[in-house]
Amino acid sequence: MLINILNASYLEISKMRKFKRFALYLFGMILLAFVLSSMFLLNNASIQTTGQLKTGEISKGIRIVRSDSGIPLIEADNEDDLMFAQGFVTAQDRLLQMMMYKFVFSGRLSELVGENALEIDRYMRMMNFANSVKQSYAEFDPQMQQALMQYAKGVNFFIAQGHKPILMRLMGMPQEAWYPYDNLLVAKAIAWDMNKLWSKKMANAGIELFKGPGSVNYYYPSRRLGIPSCSTQDLKRQKLPMNAEKTEFSKDPKVPKDVIDAMIDFAMLNERVVRLMGGPDIAMPGSNAWAISSTRSGTMQPILASDPHLALSSPNVFHLVHLKSPTVDIIGGAIPGSPGVIIGRNAAVSWGFTNGQVDQSQMYYAEKMPKYRIRNEEIKVKGEKSVTVEFYETDAGVLVSDPEKGPFILFSWEGRSEHDTSLQSIYYLNKSTNLKQAREALSYHVSPPISAILADKYGNIAYQLVGKVGKRYFDGHVPVPLTEAFRVKEYIPYEEMPRSVNPESGVVFSTNNNVVSDHYPYRMSAFGFDNGRIGRLIDLLSAKPVLSVEDNRAIQLDVKDSEWESMKLFLTLSDLSGDTKLAYERLMQWDGFATTDSVGATLFSMWLIELSQAIYNVENEGLPSWAKIDFDKHFVIQVLKQDRVKPYGFESAQEMKSLTFARAVTRLKETLGPDVENWHWGRMHQALFVNNIANKIPGLKQIYNRKIPMPGSRETINCMRWNVLFTPFEFKQGPSLRMLVDMAEGDALIAAPMGASENPFTDRFDNMLKQWVDGQYEQMLQSPKIHVDDQVLNLMPKSN
Repeated sequence: MLINILNASYLEISKMRKFKRFALYLFGMILLAFVLSSMFLLNNASIQTTGQLKTGEISKGIRIVRSDSGIPLIEADNEDDLMFAQGFVTAQDRLLQMMMYKFVFSGRLSELVGENALEIDRYMRMMNFANSVKQSYAEFDPQMQQALMQYAKGVNFFIAQGHKPILMRLMGMPQEAWYPYDNLLVAKAIAWDMNKLWSKKMANAGIELFKGPGSVNYYYPSRRLGIPSCSTQDLKRQKLPMNAEKTEFSKDPKVPKDVIDAMIDFAMLNERVVRLMGGPDIAMPGSNAWAISSTRSGTMQPILASDPHLALSSPNVFHLVHLKSPTVDIIGGAIPGSPGVIIGRNAAVSWGFTNGQVDQSQMYYAEKMPKYRIRNEEIKVKGEKSVTVEFYETDAGVLVSDPEKGPFILFSWEGRSEHDTSLQSIYYLNKSTNLKQAREALSYHVSPPISAILADKYGNIAYQLVGKVGKRYFDGHVPVPLTEAFRVKEYIPYEEMPRSVNPESGVVFSTNNNVVSDHYPYRMSAFGFDNGRIGRLIDLLSAKPVLSVEDNRAIQLDVKDSEWESMKLFLTLSDLSGDTKLAYERLMQWDGFATTDSVGATLFSMWLIELSQAIYNVENEGLPSWAKIDFDKHFVIQVLKQDRVKPYGFESAQEMKSLTFARAVTRLKETLGPDVENWHWGRMHQALFVNNIANKIPGLKQIYNRKIPMPGSRETINCMRWNVLFTPFEFKQGPSLRMLVDMAEGDALIAAPMGASENPFTDRFDNMLKQWVDGQYEQMLQSPKIHVDDQVLNLMPKSN
């Protein structure tokens, strides 16, 4: 019996040993395969940054220099070669990012991921981006077409080297050519991200249906407030159109219920696509730009500051570059897939932009279908049959409702235009030699409406609103009937657009604030502007008669919370005890600066969340997801000030404040521990840099994504906008570029998060992130010195 047991045990042990040996062998093979495949992927993801490459596409030699920062300096003997080299270098660093712009915004995502992307593709085909960019390209000036062609050739030269980004390989993305008009798709992508005001028109119609006529004014009291960038005095000085009294616009008619019913499918589609593409938070404002004149500058020349707020992504939206030839010398932030720089400077002019927040879209309804033509589109689907979709195009926009029955809903937006010369505007701006030329260059811009801040070496500064904006004499906060009274038929001439040139104050500015005085005769927006930061900016710019570059740097990094300053008078509490009393006393000691070690910022922000959600959870109950009411601090203030709290389950405003503050304290204890002194803002408030592709592939999320504590908050100049109603403290939008330019010097101080490369296995992937958080800048010189340890790659023409 014992022998049998031993034999059985031996057999089992032998089997186990064989299994272990097999398991170890299998593990070894898997490990070897992983190492080999990783080496293959890494080898193919690497780029050549030294030595020499030859190509028949250039006429003379090109030098590409990368310092420790990885920011490329490209030097060429002519503009054709320079544009070729920029396309090549950008593809080296950001080919996947460029290709994703192309596939997503041309409605081809289903080719990569299958039928799950069909909704996004249908939406983008409805926008007609792929067709409109081809038509727009055909209408460009020859020199602009040449620049785009050369850029595309540079991209394709890199593709021909056989290098393919890791995520492109994992996705099975085809390595297809880059065409000149693909550059325009990138501009469309940025325009769409910045100007989705049609979403608010539909939401407002839903709010007024469920809450009653006039409810939009009730819930958004801030929409008519604000300090304008183009003042009444500017209207007079610049001889712009103006009314003696404040302009009153006609009210929109009530939207019939059957119109809203007909609109619902598009409203729901729009909401789903916006969320899939990053969520509504990405469109939240936060940009700043200003310039001070030579009379206000310590260097006796204008100083310009700009920090556009776009999505914080991995990689960053901007690609820093210095482009140099006998006719071009520009420094700044380029958008991958777009030649030149979007925000930057040359030897004579510097420029920055903010979102103008101006309405450029129209939504009409009609009982009778207007004259139309049908546009058919074929969508290829990975692993499935192609899908054909059709769209009804009219002179008033594309049909977004059922073509078989009315009412018919039509959507129009200048970003869909087949005559969009916006990229040509940037091309001429890059080459401008004075303020007059810079403003003329911006006349080509179509979409989105943006506020430009300009300065030149001759001491001039200017604010200029640019973009194609309709003459509208009605409010336009909801869809309107397709009648003569409401149809937009004319556009504001460029020479009549709001501007401020060399004002007596010596300062021009924009913080997504109101663009123009109430005396201007045309309706620019029915949705209000972001006026939380403008007062603080003006205070800081007025604090000294003369400001240095360092003063402007401090302003750009300022984290004084304007939201707290405007609300704290309405947040008084009494009769507190215990931990709640201790926490409230700690809050009242706060100086208002949202630094990473601030306790007050944490307490105020958590209280704001609890207070706001107590209100909006009730107000939004029963509303469809596409028609939710957004946060408006002035509405919250009115609720507290007027003691209108019973609908939210409280007997008094004092009770509401006390209970919501107690909830905030309890929540912070559970999250950060019992000691209030450890409730540092940086523990809660963190920037998220997400790669949306890697996020969906197991094991890659940690490699590509970054999360880092940040100072600032929702209404600080150094703005980190998070949503009190959806994802508190987590934000994916912020200063995607910071720039300071002193026109007395030949440089630009620039900071951008992450790094030059989208490849996480290089030292240029996130090497600039920490200095961006700390408020440090790269000094980009117009006459840079080349160091012995810099990486230098020479592109040489092939000999005949």
